[in-house]
Amino acid sequence: MKTVSATVRRRVHAARPGVFLRTADFPGSRSAVETQLSRLVAAGEGLVRVRRGLYWKGVRSRFGPGRPGVDAIVRAVASDRGVGPSGWTASHALGLSTQVPATPAYAVVGAPPTGLPGVKFHSRRNLRRLRLRYHEVALLEVLRDWPESAEADWATLVRRMARDLGAGLLRADRLRSVVAGERMPALRDRFTRLMADLSAPAIAPSTREG
Repeated sequence: MKTVSATVRRRVHAARPGVFLRTADFPGSRSAVETQLSRLVAAGEGLVRVRRGLYWKGVRSRFGPGRPGVDAIVRAVASDRGVGPSGWTASHALGLSTQVPATPAYAVVGAPPTGLPGVKFHSRRNLRRLRLRYHEVALLEVLRDWPESAEADWATLVRRMARDLGAGLLRADRLRSVVAGERMPALRDRFTRLMADLSAPAIAPSTREG
């Protein structure tokens, strides 16, 4: 136990602020590691418990260590689940809305994660989504709900996605492959329209899709 305690303490102290730490990252039994991490939290060592098995290294100060943002927590918890924002959270992430929803929403492949109150998860079945980046998932979610969860019109969407493609935030070929596996016909149709508009010589304004 002393060896586990010393190892956990040393690694936590060596970790830079803003890093997530998991019990699985440390040698020793899960219960022993969890016990030592809980002690460090209680001792005010700048460690924050996010949920069972997941901690965050904050900054030691008289104001406390702080706390990671919801977006960072969700990414840490579901990074291997094809996670990305959904609904108004997705529109805000893509710059298509100024609204910040009171309850952030995210899409994941498979069963939603547990132990994260105040966050809404939507389960998706398309396993190809596991190959997408966060920004790419946001685009699919916006197209899935269009136009209900966006303040911008279609022409603005096209311009923003042209910018993001140029910046390398979106990969057209990867998106085409993933969209082919989506079950929602409307999403596939909107994606096809978007790709056609993006490949046009000039991005001309079009009417908002109803």
